[in-house]
Amino acid sequence: MKLFIFLLIFILFLFSNTQLCYFESNSFYNYSSIIECAKSIPFQENNTVIETVNQMIEEYVFKDIVQNISTEFHHFQINLTEEFNQINQQMFSNDFDFQQSISDVFDSLYDAHTIYIKPQCYVSLYLVFPLQLSLKENQYSNPEVYVSGILANSDNIANIYESITGIDPRDYIGETIITIDNQDAWYYLLVESSKLSISKDPSSCLNEYLQNDFMALNLGYSPIPEKENRTIQFNSGFVDFPFIGMCTSNFSSQSDFQTQCLCNWIKCKNLEKSKSKNFKEKERKEVLSPVLEKRKRIKQMIREYFTSKDNENKNENQKEEQENVIDGSVIIFNTSDSVNFEVFTGDSGIQYGILQVISFMPDDLNEFGEIIDYGMEYIQSNNIDYLVIDLKQNGGGYIDLSYQLFHYFFNLTNEPIFGNYDFRHSNLNDQLFIKCAENENCKGDSESLYSPLLWYNQTEQQFNNSDYYTPGISYLRGEEVSQYSIPIHEVSNISYKSPIQFDKNHFILLSDGICGSSCAVFSSKIIQNNLSTTFTIGGIPNSEMGFNSFPGGQVYNSESLLYDLLIQFPYIYGITIDNPPTPFESDNEVSFTYREIYPFDTNEINNSTIPLEFMFLPTENKLNIWDFSNESLIYQGIDSYLNPIPSPTPTPAPVNGNSKSSKTGLIVGVIIVIIVIIGLLIGFATYRLKKKKNLETQMYSQLIDDQL
Repeated sequence: MKLFIFLLIFILFLFSNTQLCYFESNSFYNYSSIIECAKSIPFQENNTVIETVNQMIEEYVFKDIVQNISTEFHHFQINLTEEFNQINQQMFSNDFDFQQSISDVFDSLYDAHTIYIKPQCYVSLYLVFPLQLSLKENQYSNPEVYVSGILANSDNIANIYESITGIDPRDYIGETIITIDNQDAWYYLLVESSKLSISKDPSSCLNEYLQNDFMALNLGYSPIPEKENRTIQFNSGFVDFPFIGMCTSNFSSQSDFQTQCLCNWIKCKNLEKSKSKNFKEKERKEVLSPVLEKRKRIKQMIREYFTSKDNENKNENQKEEQENVIDGSVIIFNTSDSVNFEVFTGDSGIQYGILQVISFMPDDLNEFGEIIDYGMEYIQSNNIDYLVIDLKQNGGGYIDLSYQLFHYFFNLTNEPIFGNYDFRHSNLNDQLFIKCAENENCKGDSESLYSPLLWYNQTEQQFNNSDYYTPGISYLRGEEVSQYSIPIHEVSNISYKSPIQFDKNHFILLSDGICGSSCAVFSSKIIQNNLSTTFTIGGIPNSEMGFNSFPGGQVYNSESLLYDLLIQFPYIYGITIDNPPTPFESDNEVSFTYREIYPFDTNEINNSTIPLEFMFLPTENKLNIWDFSNESLIYQGIDSYLNPIPSPTPTPAPVNGNSKSSKTGLIVGVIIVIIVIIGLLIGFATYRLKKKKNLETQMYSQLIDDQL
């Protein structure tokens, strides 16, 4: 049966690789088929992509900072407009290379909120590598690199990879890796992970690379690897592991692929109905896919796909949420898509309540709250002393939920609910915020980002006009003066609190560095108020590591902005916007940080105040654990640090002056001491002799040099 499946996959693989850009959804292809298709679209010299990008980047709230200021955590300065104008003067051999050049500029910002997404045809293309790597400490300064598993832990993907390449990746699990592409394996990982734009912290980028980007590349966001394979040296020799391609959409030909690439959001999406005032928000979301959904983690997508394949023959009625499932020392009580509650018992015998907050964007907010309430009530009724908030790989979500969760745990009555936010002034923002405040339709829209009724000052007073935006406040960004709104925030009804309060030593935050966006805001508020003990895992050994990444403030994207400008304002509010940005000719997209947040320990914002995005918040404790999915190992690392088990004290030998054993022990001890002293004397004499010979050799060499 297995042989038949292999043959069937191989026949389909051969057929699909004979036609350029003939791809079936969720099918696999060789490297050259994917790359040849990706590079098959000609470069159009007179396109307007750069023009639109330059218009969009004016809304980037950090535009002045990245151009004019260098900080301890932000070592470069980049003039975005100048960079894009230089690209506009170049010629490219194909459209993909042109698109990648734009993406490279955005990647240099190391801001996961601010990215360039190539047209959707490229987003459909993946390059997959089967091996998952990890690190472990050894007696040397650099960690050992080894194969820890298979992508998505899936036998299905291992079988497909073997059927295409003839290599079973499972044969190499546990093997130590010496070199990758003829570079020291550790050095290779450092160099390649430093190219990721998800964080300004190198340790966080390394963790992300090991967990995701080493195994799967989405060509909508990533450059094409220089080689079609990776050459890996094990102790037993060298093995070439080819990349295999994957496509998530159907394309019948190169012409079909190119047509979809050149299909922009106006041509390809039915937006006529969205001009109606009765157009519902749900329908709008169906038409305009959010960036967060597009940026769904590559490995997560592949894991979901293969997990469904692996589970096809399992009972369809099997309950997904299980209670009291014992996994080593971890007891799982409640799970959901965004939060899990567990209890861990360490070697010390102490129990820890574990809340794994996977995301701040749950499918069901009620379920999210119920699981947290259940966990806290369980902790209280069972007298559990520690609470661990596990934030690994939490990419953020609803900012309001992160603030509510903070006040649920701490309920600080003297602490402002929100941080300080502001908007950057631009020609476009001037129109949006001021015209909306003067228009009753826009002003009365509680969902509109531009309505003054959405915003409050730090004393919880609601705005009724554009006074928060204009005239605003001037800040000196480097040597340039920039204009911003006054500090503002949204309102939130904080009406509940935890049944139990923890002090700093018993409230634990855990991260792999990729605690981003709303997660970064949540953790920063806790850390800067000195309310927790922090742990991170992995990262670069013997180096300081940040707890979180890309706090930003608020992310927005070109699709949403263009919808506001071309649909919402003129057709629903009746507002005309002068000189709006030109829509992209293709289905590409810009995502950017639109609203910035300042540190929580800063009461007054002035010229020297740096936004939270550019602050480095180091972790207090760093565990050298790179087995990211081994919860028992990670939680035990926390337990060993907080509650170390004392080493057993050896039982002293009985002291008896008349005993034969004590006399024998004394004699043996004296002999050992004498031997050690003699050894030291011999060693010292040998050292003096070698030193004398070395000195004579140096003098002789110098004498020869002088003669020459």
